[in-house]
Amino acid sequence: MKKIIYLIFIAAFLFNGKAISQTNASVYDTICKIDFSYYMNKPVDSFLRILPTGYYPLQLFGHLKNNRIYFLGFDYPDGTEVIIKVKKYRFMNPTDPNRIWDIDMYKKEDVFFINVISNDGKFKCKVAG
Repeated sequence: MKKIIYLIFIAAFLFNGKAISQTNASVYDTICKIDFSYYMNKPVDSFLRILPTGYYPLQLFGHLKNNRIYFLGFDYPDGTEVIIKVKKYRFMNPTDPNRIWDIDMYKKEDVFFINVISNDGKFKCKVAG
């Protein structure tokens, strides 16, 4: 019985170490392997669903002068940043004097631009519709 518990403990430890190293070391590379052009003119949510999990909360960023949404952005613990822009709004009003926008409605809008920035600031993978 002790032998089985010992083997389970070792297997769990090895699996956990492998999962941590894969997610932390390669988030940027994993995202950049995605064919971004496939998600152009498709809902933002369709792109978000295929991304690796573990990113910080989504945020909408806007212009201060005209109170209009500029992009949806978020980042991962390793410093990888993702920016998603929409060009035409069909489900929401992109301008709000209080700068309070509905992120769920933004997710329904079609992707126009995707940019992924590595933790060293390089813009290696991006696409615009």
